[in-house]
Amino acid sequence: VPLAAVAMIIFGGSVGGMGVAMNANAVVVERRLSRAVMSSSHGFWSLGGFAGGGLGGFAIQHYGHLVHAAAVTAFAFAVIAVAVRHLLAEDRPQAAEHHKFALPANPLVYLIGLMALLAMISEGAVLDWAA
Repeated sequence: VPLAAVAMIIFGGSVGGMGVAMNANAVVVERRLSRAVMSSSHGFWSLGGFAGGGLGGFAIQHYGHLVHAAAVTAFAFAVIAVAVRHLLAEDRPQAAEHHKFALPANPLVYLIGLMALLAMISEGAVLDWAA
């Protein structure tokens, strides 16, 4: 049980980190396009989850889980092979002075972090329940 708890914490943190990275990428795309695309990105994420769940269920029911896993893997590799040519280059900021690491002195930062953690726990529970 302790190992499962550690695995769930790592998985949950990874999912949260992935969400932050995807939203940061959408911000970069918005800046490059000079128009809002964040809501469209979130909408297509939900649509993709819905379509993937439906098609995945259909494929597993008719062809089995091994064929489904192989098809999803092949499709993902094909999409990545096509998309990698269209990825945006990262804008690198100018090199800044390196300051030594220090924890924030303001306790309000920790309170906000705790509130964000509690919000992510409840959001994760809802997402897991919906799956």
